[in-house]
Amino acid sequence: MIRARLPLMADGLTHIDVTSEVIRIAEYPLEVEYKLTRGNGEVVTRTHVPDLAIVDSSGRVIVIDYEPINMQRRMPKAALERRKNAIAEALLELDATYVCHDETSIYLQPRWHNVCEMWKHMQQHGQHLGIAEIKRQILNADLPASIGQLMRRLPQNAMASRFPEQSPDEAKIMRDVNPVYTAVLQLAAAGQVRLDHSISFSINSIVTRKA
Repeated sequence: MIRARLPLMADGLTHIDVTSEVIRIAEYPLEVEYKLTRGNGEVVTRTHVPDLAIVDSSGRVIVIDYEPINMQRRMPKAALERRKNAIAEALLELDATYVCHDETSIYLQPRWHNVCEMWKHMQQHGQHLGIAEIKRQILNADLPASIGQLMRRLPQNAMASRFPEQSPDEAKIMRDVNPVYTAVLQLAAAGQVRLDHSISFSINSIVTRKA
């Protein structure tokens, strides 16, 4: 479990949770020493511990900080930019890319809505075994297709529930559960299919194969 020092960082981790390209992650990974040139030309040495470091499937190392806008405003803009640039230069010497996120990147819509949808439908321990079969059928389906089209094509597109003492005939359809939608979002989070993040996910979203 990763300790998030800020709500913004916790929400940033939600993005990472549903990004299949991330293969490794470390919290507060190292202390970076960087040279900072002040406005008067004086050069000073500072240290900084970033929030996260991730490694993606291409082997690229990305070091991340999460700084809310109201915290950034406590420092003059020019000084803040000098600090970010100095940290980025120090990390570049370690073959790492530096990124500083604030609310404008974490909560960008409709991507944030879509990230939350994917996270809400992530695979859970003990989830219905039928979801795995639906995912297999989607991967074998004729794509691209909308989620709605897949719902109509696949033989399993609903879930029913009953108490242990009830017979199968007494099971009731769970109308607030859409197993095909859940399966598609799990496949997208795993990087096995693609969805368009430029619009909010819905049954009209087009499912395509990962290139």
